Amino acid sequence: MQQKGLPINKQSLDLKELIDEILSIYKVMLESRKMHVELELEKNSVIYMDKNMASTIFRNLIDNAIKYSDEESSIKISSHTESNFQVIKIKDNGKGITEEEIKSIIDNSTTSTFTKNSASLGLQLSIQMTKLAKGELGVQSVFGKGSIFTIKLPNQPQG
Repeated sequence: MQQKGLPINKQSLDLKELIDEILSIYKVMLESRKMHVELELEKNSVIYMDKNMASTIFRNLIDNAIKYSDEESSIKISSHTESNFQVIKIKDNGKGITEEEIKSIIDNSTTSTFTKNSASLGLQLSIQMTKLAKGELGVQSVFGKGSIFTIKLPNQPQG
């Protein structure tokens, strides 16, 4: 399968292995900021999608959670199964995102200052990749208190 010339190789991916691999990239940054990641992943969690796309989505979300959280704070990554989907939540205690900023990201707008920075570009890319995988990406946020990103991805081939 291809999307606009990019090869897409969907496969079953162990969620814990994928998250551990991504967290290893950020190990030094997490240690230097004295941050803790709490994992509550459902046992044997699997997602079915292209590994490069999955890595990009989770790198973007974890990178933003680290960047926009205070030092000595924590990030929680959890998962559970809902029918043919794995639902993954990434919760931080960062600065949060305003409703206007969330709307501009979802609408793929470039009118606000937030949507012109790398965080919003990464989120917009993650939303598009999640859609290509037949999944969903949503955000709940309270400005000044943090955000919860919810990613719903297939855990088996979709017909």
